[in-house]
Amino acid sequence: DAVFVTPAAMFAEVVGVTIELSDGYRVQGPSFEYLPAVRVYSLHPTIGNVGAALAVSVSGEGFEERSSCWRSDVMERLPTTFVSTTMLHCSVYIEEANSVTVEVATADSELISSDGAVIQGVKEMSLDGIFPSVGGELSAHSITVYGSNFVDSKWLMCRFGKSTPTMARFVSSTGVVCSAPPMRASNVSVSLSLNEAQYTVE
Repeated sequence: DAVFVTPAAMFAEVVGVTIELSDGYRVQGPSFEYLPAVRVYSLHPTIGNVGAALAVSVSGEGFEERSSCWRSDVMERLPTTFVSTTMLHCSVYIEEANSVTVEVATADSELISSDGAVIQGVKEMSLDGIFPSVGGELSAHSITVYGSNFVDSKWLMCRFGKSTPTMARFVSSTGVVCSAPPMRASNVSVSLSLNEAQYTVE
């Protein structure tokens, strides 16, 4: 038996292998296939609640129908749906308020990405109240939401009833300012989200 180190290749291709012995005699060996590199470019969302499963879209390249997402910190294969060679949908359960690294592997696990895409686990936000709690109909209002475990995230959003979510302004871990859109006179629930997927209701 002999072990050989393959040189790096610029492209995915099949190449012939020639073995040259010490006496100059050459033997034509089997072909070797360079596969496309598996890369992870981004995840969305990148933040999720502890104690809950989070649906994540994984963007990258080199994905196959039998590719799967992996949690590299515990080497656990995750439920995965193939969308395209550049997109997978995965479900990630977050146990602790810590970072979770997601990679992608081919079906036989011969190729695994090493890009270190991270999801941050956080405690679920809790809403205690809002001020003011009333406002004129068909007018926009600035509302302060009080609670706990608020996080300064670029995806921090408020939603009033079933209206389109709006960006929120982080003040502190216990306070967020939301812009209530113009609406007809009615009672509506107020909810916050850090990732456009998991909302908590007042």
